[in-house]
Amino acid sequence: MARGRQKTGQTVVTAGAASAPSCANETMLRNLSGNRMAWTWLACLACLAAIQPFFLGFYLDDWPLMGHDAAIYSPFSWDLLRAIYFVDPSRPVSTVFRWITGSLFRDLPAFWHIALVAANACIVFLTAALIRSLLSGYAVPRLAAVSLSAAWTALPWTSGVRYWPTILNLHVFLAVFLWLLLHLLRGWRSGKGPWLTPFLSYLLVCLGYEALYGQFIVAAFLGMAEVRLRAVPRRAVLRSVAALAAAQACALAWNYYARRGLGAFRSVYEEWPRLLVQNLKQMVPQMFASFGEIRWLAMAGFVVLMAGAAAVLYRRFRSTPVPAFYLEGYAFVALSLISGALVSIVVFSMGGRPLVGFGVEARGMSVLSLWALVAFVLLLSGALQSSRGGPGRVLVVGIWLSGIALLTGQISQFRDWFLAARLQAWLLARTPVAEIRKTERGAEILCVFPPDIRHAPVFAADWDLNPALRATYPALSGKHFIPFSRWAGPIRWDGSKVYFEADPAASIPATAVYLWRPLHGEFVKLGRPAVVRTDFEWQYTE
Repeated sequence: MARGRQKTGQTVVTAGAASAPSCANETMLRNLSGNRMAWTWLACLACLAAIQPFFLGFYLDDWPLMGHDAAIYSPFSWDLLRAIYFVDPSRPVSTVFRWITGSLFRDLPAFWHIALVAANACIVFLTAALIRSLLSGYAVPRLAAVSLSAAWTALPWTSGVRYWPTILNLHVFLAVFLWLLLHLLRGWRSGKGPWLTPFLSYLLVCLGYEALYGQFIVAAFLGMAEVRLRAVPRRAVLRSVAALAAAQACALAWNYYARRGLGAFRSVYEEWPRLLVQNLKQMVPQMFASFGEIRWLAMAGFVVLMAGAAAVLYRRFRSTPVPAFYLEGYAFVALSLISGALVSIVVFSMGGRPLVGFGVEARGMSVLSLWALVAFVLLLSGALQSSRGGPGRVLVVGIWLSGIALLTGQISQFRDWFLAARLQAWLLARTPVAEIRKTERGAEILCVFPPDIRHAPVFAADWDLNPALRATYPALSGKHFIPFSRWAGPIRWDGSKVYFEADPAASIPATAVYLWRPLHGEFVKLGRPAVVRTDFEWQYTE
């Protein structure tokens, strides 16, 4: 029975692909794999990736974790490893990874951005391989799969994460997980149930970055699909999934021990169910908002693309009956991708992270965007196989509109992060070192300048500004700087302490306060209580 079902499934897939006229395959899929449209698309994305190391820099968390550590500790030293470990003991694999990369790349942003580009390229090629594996019956050309997968590198709502060196470890572990899925599919299709390599690989991934917690569910649903579509032995799938679940349990146990036993500062966000609902509501609006001024073009392209794909698929499946087991198998594939996206949102919500389409908080979009893209490409591949006539032309228009919107949005976000890096360099170059060195011991220095360029962080927190200035000017090591944050409201000095109006409890004792406004060329000592407003202007209050 199993052999008969497998043979029937293969016949249906092949017949479905061949049932459309020859112009169907040759019109779109072959165009995507060989004509100017595909090569132009990939060339544009490659150019943006190639210039990233030359124009971008360090941002939030990068200065204390990379620039400052490189200035203090020797490469591959025990002191460097210990300093990295105690930042977050729950990620021991990330500790080793950043110890190696930090020792090699030091405080050179270009090296970190080259590594980011390489990690993203690996994700694209592995995603393309996964798509081709899931659609093996359709014989999707390799370059077509790469062209479609490369759209992940142009999604504006994940651009910030791909420009943020601190997040390098997440992208590396995401690439490892994609490789793991391919390894499982190959093993299952050969009648085996690999368990040791999946256990070790997924344990490494989970101990590297908790954003990938729960993603073994993707493998479980894919295994169900393989059982249904290709008569893979259930025992083989169960053995592999059990190994993945065991790896997840071990990672959770270590996380609990590291955070409780060693006093790590992070814990589960108490109101995460409310945040989860908020994130689910905000997900799509934030995605379209990240396109900025061209969000209406992006929405139009998506609507036209989906309308064309739906029309093509409707016409195809109306004329070619599809066996129930085939639909059931691909329902499991869809469940795997949907569950992976939902689990990633839950995990980020439990960490107290909102889903935002801009800046470093866009990291919550990375994993769910990848699964959404794979699901969309699977749907689009089926439509491309049968694109012809009026619906096919609508599909082509949708692809062009969507591609233009993605490239335009990517360029816009790249510009923001480039300007943020330029402003950082300008501020560091114009630091009044001589005047700051003359300030008395224990004085606080208020630094007033834009904390971001359209959500691309400049020096948005004191743990970034202080390490950046001290790494650039070791003579300022004894000084403390407080960057202004418009999100925390006006900042006040009442003569004895400095505090933000949004959080007066987190005040800083200060009897001497200086105000540095680099964009105005101003560095003065405050003679009496004062306030800095959210428009970056200041005035005395007494």
